[in-house]
Amino acid sequence: MQSVPADMTVKVTCSAPVHRRRTSPMSIWIHIDGTQPSGENDRMLAADPTRLDGRGGPEVRRFLTGVVSCEVTGVITTSDQRRMFLNLQHPGESGGCTWPRMDGLTVRRSSTVVVVNDDGSVIGT
Repeated sequence: MQSVPADMTVKVTCSAPVHRRRTSPMSIWIHIDGTQPSGENDRMLAADPTRLDGRGGPEVRRFLTGVVSCEVTGVITTSDQRRMFLNLQHPGESGGCTWPRMDGLTVRRSSTVVVVNDDGSVIGT
């Protein structure tokens, strides 16, 4: 995978793009792993080569930010692209996080997350 040139990093800075997946002609999902220049958590970016940013490059936006010390992996969508499944691996591995703890347990667990739009529209539009 080619790294994103500095002149195309729009609205976010990042290092170590490790996964990418195209789900439609207008949606390219990029997973970022590793130590980020600004100290932020790993994240997932949405790139749309059909839209241009203010500098004439493809629009790249932050889609989500993972919890502390997790890796965002395994994105896949349903055939109608109205549901997206992705994984958050080893959250809080370096401490500072016990996600998900909605069940009262404090043990960190990798998880699969399902993303849907409130209005049921295609993810990433």
